[in-house]
Amino acid sequence: AMLLVLLISLRARSARRTLASQCWLRAAERFSGLVEARLLDAVEADGLLLNSETGVCRLQHTNYRLFPAWALDGAQLEDLATQRWAAAGLGPMPAAQLAKYYGRPLSAPEAACFLSHHQAWHHFLFEAHPRFSHLLILEDDCTPLSFIPGADLREEERWKLYVDGAQAVLALLLAELRLLAAAHHTRFLLYLGRNRLAREDGPLRTQRVCEAGFSSCSHAYALSRAGAVALLDCARTVADRVGRGSGADGISCMDLVVMPVDDFLPAALCPGHHHQQQQQQEQ
Repeated sequence: AMLLVLLISLRARSARRTLASQCWLRAAERFSGLVEARLLDAVEADGLLLNSETGVCRLQHTNYRLFPAWALDGAQLEDLATQRWAAAGLGPMPAAQLAKYYGRPLSAPEAACFLSHHQAWHHFLFEAHPRFSHLLILEDDCTPLSFIPGADLREEERWKLYVDGAQAVLALLLAELRLLAAAHHTRFLLYLGRNRLAREDGPLRTQRVCEAGFSSCSHAYALSRAGAVALLDCARTVADRVGRGSGADGISCMDLVVMPVDDFLPAALCPGHHHQQQQQQEQ
């Protein structure tokens, strides 16, 4: 496995950018050409203009469409909480909690996050060298440690903890990617950290990797090349179903529909989605 690590980072957050880049870039250097880590400038939310009335998101001179009717009303939220959420195999969630995410229009940070991740998938497939078989996407607020190093540690000791932790994560990921390849699992998204929402996960693929039920959290995940292709294909499918070409007022738009990436990822690559998609193609 040849692994490309893309660290999505905002230029404006210089302290976080420095910590994350030094941690992961230095760890990648320890793998003798098997891993290459790069910074990828995140899309700035301040640079986006969102118009929920026209359903258009503007970035510089490019228009994108927002996912239509994202904000649900009270009756729709209640139906989601009492019927559809449970039917999807997800744990109980009160309507008031769901309203925080689905009872309001999409926000500029959510749109910027989606566009940043879409940029990473595109970079991996069409701009990076084809020798890279897998992609690891990291947001710059993720950490390889499960604890905060003590304030009494010297700076070099703190750096060593972070870099050693990142090295351990990369070593484990490479080992799992080899096992998945040996088992002929070639089309996947692999969460390195997640919020588990489904009541149950699927079967084990290796001793450490299972088929994930519906999960959220996009701060750290790996993609095979086929998995990245599937994400871009799904984005095009959404654009086809929403309707290509323009916003509500006839504004010319790119063929990409913006939505929260935490919702897009599991919907795009969960097994149920593709089973349903296959049935539709057969029909």
